[in-house]
Amino acid sequence: MTNFDKIAKKYNKPYFQFYYFWVHRKTIKFLENEIEKGQRILDCACGTGNFLNKIKEKLSVYGIDESSKMIEIAEKKVKEGFFKTEKAEENSFLNDYFDLISIIDAFYYFQNKERVIKECRRVLKKEGFLFIFTPSFDNFIERFFFGPFASISSKLFFYNLEKNSAHLSTKEIVNIVEDSGFQLLKKEKAKLNWLLLFQKK
Repeated sequence: MTNFDKIAKKYNKPYFQFYYFWVHRKTIKFLENEIEKGQRILDCACGTGNFLNKIKEKLSVYGIDESSKMIEIAEKKVKEGFFKTEKAEENSFLNDYFDLISIIDAFYYFQNKERVIKECRRVLKKEGFLFIFTPSFDNFIERFFFGPFASISSKLFFYNLEKNSAHLSTKEIVNIVEDSGFQLLKKEKAKLNWLLLFQKK
């Protein structure tokens, strides 16, 4: 059992999801011009499926997460969706399958970030979109604030999930993604977070 399995039920509670109500609303607004009805979206590290549940009426929704417990909850919540217990570094989907891939508040958890992006590119259609929502670690103040806060709260409440995380600056993230065959289309900063949209070359 992973630490993510241990927090699955807690993660799904409204008090935990309060922050994500804003995150998901902001994400949907940011992506509204790129989303067309019937498109396929893959949410990497989808957790208990809350984001996909909010867009299931418009898109064909797919989710992967390494936590089988979170996937179990997502399957019950989003019956229209398709879910797999898989790591983002190596998924089992066909090449050129998705129109859009989202990574929401999870990129820092991935151990091999370059591999994740290459897998995203593989399963995206030509000119498909990759969206990343991530905390901003672009200056000393942000790193000073987010780093200790994330570490302490993780140890106290979330089985030390932050232990293996690696937060990058926006520039570092953009470099990794663009080096893997994407171009940055637009970005927006919102409440110490970045929304980044890339397109497959």
